[in-house]
Amino acid sequence: MSLLADLTLGCDSYLQKTIDQYSLDQIVKADPFSIPAWKQLLTANDPGSFSTASPIPLLIPQGGSDEQIPPASTLLLAQHLCGLGQDLDDVGQRLGDLVAATMVIHEQTLEDVKPVWHAAVAGDGPKLGSDRLPAEDFALVEAFLNRRAALAADVRYNTAAQIVTRLRPKLQIPAGINYRNEDLLEAIAAERRSSARYT
Repeated sequence: MSLLADLTLGCDSYLQKTIDQYSLDQIVKADPFSIPAWKQLLTANDPGSFSTASPIPLLIPQGGSDEQIPPASTLLLAQHLCGLGQDLDDVGQRLGDLVAATMVIHEQTLEDVKPVWHAAVAGDGPKLGSDRLPAEDFALVEAFLNRRAALAADVRYNTAAQIVTRLRPKLQIPAGINYRNEDLLEAIAAERRSSARYT
């Protein structure tokens, strides 16, 4: 059976309808990671496994309401690639605008502008041990707090939960203190900023 010709007939929803009528065993003959040539090809094309920067700039499109790939995992990938010296663009342009080198300007009155986030007053609350977090974790917290207003509610909630799950083992949250995920991220940012370790 060959479905190769179907790849040229439509996009994701068309392919999903076409493939759904077959079992996985009918489509996939073997785990591609069990075949050395396929494993090498797939690994070489996975940005998460890159160990050196490419001379070609990398575009990572990410929708704020993406249900397949959480924005938090995209941020982690971008941090990994930036650590390698990869050229990335995170200006938030739409893909068509990026290709056409244009930008959409949304004018708002000051009353319509949402605050980025409200920081807790330095010294308030228990010490969380945010000084134990590496810079890339703190950058992830800052990126989320600065962009959360633009996320759909479910994406915002899930992204905050994923970040907290990643950070909680590194923190020293006093027993009996329970934070909502976003409140914990705000407290981490406030503590880190007040410690003078953040520049």
